[in-house]
Amino acid sequence: MVEHKAQSFDQIAQGVLKVSHIDPIVDLLSQQRHEDPITIDIFDHDGSHYQNTIAYQDGLFEFHNTYNGYKGAPQGNFSCKYIEKRGPLVYLSSCIS
Repeated sequence: MVEHKAQSFDQIAQGVLKVSHIDPIVDLLSQQRHEDPITIDIFDHDGSHYQNTIAYQDGLFEFHNTYNGYKGAPQGNFSCKYIEKRGPLVYLSSCIS
């Protein structure tokens, strides 16, 4: 679960947020596998709720993004080659829609 404590992406990227129940994502990062999709609940500063999922299938991270407030991460479905945790945020890269 991610709770934004600010409205701007720059503030969120600097850690103005609360993250809990991160163990499934840490497992996914360390083992590059997870049997079930991981659900990420996002609660925006204004009370809005979004739900994203990440699954690992056939060597790719399948990312379903319903939140449009992150720079460089539009809403939609993506297949990504890499995932990494930087500070409090998780980044996916080398993605195609």
